[in-house]
Amino acid sequence: MLANALVVLSSTAEDGRSRFESRVNNLNYVVSIAINYSSPCPYSFQKVIPNFKVGFSKAMSSGWVSVDKSSGAPVIHRKVESVTDTVSLDLQRICSGQGDQVAENFKQDYKKRKLLQQVVTKSFLLGKGSNFSTTVNKPETDLTPEMIATGSWRQKTFKPYNLDALGVPPECGHLHPLLKVRSQFRQIFLEMG
Repeated sequence: MLANALVVLSSTAEDGRSRFESRVNNLNYVVSIAINYSSPCPYSFQKVIPNFKVGFSKAMSSGWVSVDKSSGAPVIHRKVESVTDTVSLDLQRICSGQGDQVAENFKQDYKKRKLLQQVVTKSFLLGKGSNFSTTVNKPETDLTPEMIATGSWRQKTFKPYNLDALGVPPECGHLHPLLKVRSQFRQIFLEMG
């Protein structure tokens, strides 16, 4: 008896782990500079902070910060007092083995962004079935007159007949007249040498 079990687990990809750590740092830089300090943050931090664009685009899409370009150089202003980064919290949950607490639509989004990878584990449960035997017995396919005469057919196991199977296709049809001529020419050339 063979039972098959399929377990699908989610884990952070290697790229996801490194991006997760740098993401937390980037968001902390961007948000802490823009939110925790009262003075506006110059947009030139892009050159200083690694992967600034990732953190800044997340902060912009979440509505945490805004960019003011009216004074010449772009300046980042805060729009909220405090933030919670749900992506880093979700990735922390998945890293700690609590991935079932994260919604499926978020997991699909993280997979698209290559922060998450799906690990499929296949396991098989083996057990003794109804036809278990320690010896290999080849079942008989045909009943022969010798088996009937000796009575050995009573102890033998027979293969079940497949009555739905198609038989051997019969050879039918005739040779095309040109094929007959070809075979005659071939015979003539063989006789000539």
